[in-house]
Amino acid sequence: MNTSIDIQHLCDLAHKAFNAPVHILSADRKILYHSTSDNVCSPFYSSKEEHLSDIYQEN
Repeated sequence: MNTSIDIQHLCDLAHKAFNAPVHILSADRKILYHSTSDNVCSPFYSSKEEHLSDIYQEN
């Protein structure tokens, strides 16, 4: 099986199991894979990528 398909499948499984949004980021902070039930963004960020990039920098 293709690695990218495996990762997307794992994102979907984690999302279904925990009912939580799952995002996989690349080293350059771009969303590679995601599994969410809605696209609600924080009002403090202009995009989901900006929000996740901020979280990525904190860790």
